[in-house]
Amino acid sequence: LSWVATMLRIMDKIEKALGQKPTPASGYGAGWEALVKHAEAIHWDKDTNMYADRGLQFYPSGRQEEGFVEHFGYISLFPFLLGMAPKGNQSEAVISIMADAAHLRSKAGLRSLSKTSPRGGKDSVYGTQEDYWRGKVWIC
Repeated sequence: LSWVATMLRIMDKIEKALGQKPTPASGYGAGWEALVKHAEAIHWDKDTNMYADRGLQFYPSGRQEEGFVEHFGYISLFPFLLGMAPKGNQSEAVISIMADAAHLRSKAGLRSLSKTSPRGGKDSVYGTQEDYWRGKVWIC
């Protein structure tokens, strides 16, 4: 979503730089604005104060649940990094997660995935505190 929104914003700027008037068929600026609102309405998780993917989650116990995919990681940062996050509480919350050593900050920079689940403790999906994308191969 963030990449598509950014592409629309770039196309809007190109269209304006070329002196072309937006048409209903182009609508790049309107598309950008719609996706910014969509990201806010659909992907902002008020419980964890972070942008998150949504989907059907399958748990080891066999339980299935539709909702936010509870992983902090670089995917959670895209709306903020690409200028889609509103200034204020959401931006501050994302910066806080980026700066927190329990989540994304490391000696080598930002981790791909958080060390812990958004609610703390074991990973909510895998339940094993698995090491994929968190291990020594990825962070030196």
